[in-house]
Amino acid sequence: MHRRRAGLTAAGAAAALLLGAPHAAIDSPLPLCVSSEGIHCFARTPLAPLWQRLQGRTTYRPVAAGELLLAGGDAGLVAFAGDGAERWRLDDFGQAFSPSVAGDEVFFGTLTGALVGARLDGRVRWRRRFSGWMYSPAVFDSAVVSGGQAGVLYAVKRVDGNPLWERPLDQELVHGPLAVDRKALVVTTFAGTLAKVDARTGRVLWRHRFGVPSQTPVAVPGLLLCALFDGRVVALAAGDGQVQWEARLPGAVALAHAGNLLAAYNEEGLMLLNVHDGRVLREHGFPAPIAGAHWLDRQRIAVFLNGARNQVHAAVVTVSGALHQDKGDSE
Repeated sequence: MHRRRAGLTAAGAAAALLLGAPHAAIDSPLPLCVSSEGIHCFARTPLAPLWQRLQGRTTYRPVAAGELLLAGGDAGLVAFAGDGAERWRLDDFGQAFSPSVAGDEVFFGTLTGALVGARLDGRVRWRRRFSGWMYSPAVFDSAVVSGGQAGVLYAVKRVDGNPLWERPLDQELVHGPLAVDRKALVVTTFAGTLAKVDARTGRVLWRHRFGVPSQTPVAVPGLLLCALFDGRVVALAAGDGQVQWEARLPGAVALAHAGNLLAAYNEEGLMLLNVHDGRVLREHGFPAPIAGAHWLDRQRIAVFLNGARNQVHAAVVTVSGALHQDKGDSE
């Protein structure tokens, strides 16, 4: 299952699992929420269902933003309080992807090609139109950078959305770009390329060609962890893009990181990997498809399972491998 070299053939994979995964803030005061034809939210202690919103709607990964939970989807961008009360909704731009949050600002892209900058109180500051869909951007001190269907990376001013630079790519983006530090971002394309780009100039710092599309990487100190559509998980050095290790998994996965452990999951099961060398440490199967996974702390990971009638229920896996009992269905 574990390899140290590249060169495997491409295979298709669904990106919906990553787009629906829970928000990542382990220490957030908000409930844990996951997207699965609506937003399903659970208390952190104990892990019990609290509320469900946007039932039956297309929704993407919810994002914690201060005291708000932001959910993109076909209802636009919707802000909820921790108790599920709707605070505001931006639905004039069409279907919105999961937003990017920086301080008291929120930025999001849409299926209709809009890139929007707003305040966390729901006031729109600026909007720009591009060709094809636009994913939500990587955010820097003075710029936001994104791309999408057109296969071009665009940088605009954070303050007003006016253009700064653009960089043609080899294909459309798989997902939105990821800021890896204060000066650079990484993007993945459907041609199977991952590129690190200078956010100030658009200059490509390095490229790694997988030959197969990759999900947006997970950044850990010194590494970019890439889940490829053919089931490989590849760790690249963030500085120069050189392969550090490669693991071959049974299918395409989404990733969640905590400490020295990496959770790799898809609808069929969950695996725990060593971040430093990619060794698979444990495997867990479940009686229902996995909708998402979230580290509660460095010893426990919550797994959200799709049940009948669009219900989501949760279980907890510990690093030692013990599976705690089911905590109930979302209401």
